[in-house]
Amino acid sequence: MDKEVSCSELFSRMYKSLSGHQVKPVKMPIILEPSKAMRLFDNALPLGMDVIDNRLIAMNGFLCPDGILHACRYQCHQALMIEIGFQSEAQMEKRGWIKLSNMTWFVTGRHCAIEATTNQLKAIELWYRRNELDLEHFEEVCQPNVSE
Repeated sequence: MDKEVSCSELFSRMYKSLSGHQVKPVKMPIILEPSKAMRLFDNALPLGMDVIDNRLIAMNGFLCPDGILHACRYQCHQALMIEIGFQSEAQMEKRGWIKLSNMTWFVTGRHCAIEATTNQLKAIELWYRRNELDLEHFEEVCQPNVSE
């Protein structure tokens, strides 16, 4: 004999069965939002030219081992790479360059391991500070990756 169960009773049973399970809290990722100055700078960048960003407000580009940020527009990394004199991002990474894309620093490298220099880490930290971005995000991204 089947007994009909109301929706509220069904949800009550489901909640009771689920509430016994222990679920680890998940840390939400930190989402970086560009400042107005960053957006204006990005929109004013010329296409295919090497622009050195001394103010450290670019959202995209490459950071050389000396800590100098070469800025480009979104999806214009290849043109910048060629303008700088490289044939591939893998070649740049082998020489210690770090890619910045959509406000994400690829500190560990995508094609090979990169050991960030002290100058690069200082520049990245200054980038976070100048743009008033969450320093906790910087620590998560950069702290385990230090060399001279």
